[in-house]
Amino acid sequence: MIRQIDEMNKEIMRRMSDGKRTFSSVASELGITENTVRNRINKMADEGLFLLKGYADPDKIDWLEAMYVGLKLEKPALENIDVKLEELSHLKGVISTALVSGRYDVLILVTISQQEGNSFISFLTEELSKVEGIKDIETFVVFKSNNLLVPYIL
Repeated sequence: MIRQIDEMNKEIMRRMSDGKRTFSSVASELGITENTVRNRINKMADEGLFLLKGYADPDKIDWLEAMYVGLKLEKPALENIDVKLEELSHLKGVISTALVSGRYDVLILVTISQQEGNSFISFLTEELSKVEGIKDIETFVVFKSNNLLVPYIL
């Protein structure tokens, strides 16, 4: 469900987006109480609209790598795309899944922690191999990026 976001929530989200701001500093700037900011952030988090998380830059952590994976799906999998996206999103290392236009049906963003003994090969053979209905796979290893921040969920 897509919902409208009021102007106050937009302003709170803008100010909190870098993750370095306190509720009290945002409240002071907007002329509202700290409790109002906290309540609005909590409500948006409950609704899945806005989350405050810790992010990592794979370019700055030598044991953290990122990869995009393009998937072509068989027709039955496409007919239940919401279920397939949800299934893919629960694989170890998956940051996001998206139904896209173009050469692939789905793109997924994956992070791999070498420090925890993971590899791209283990993702493909141990995680992605669990998923039925995949017709074709192409991987895109990220060697260098600009502004790629991933939640540290490994």
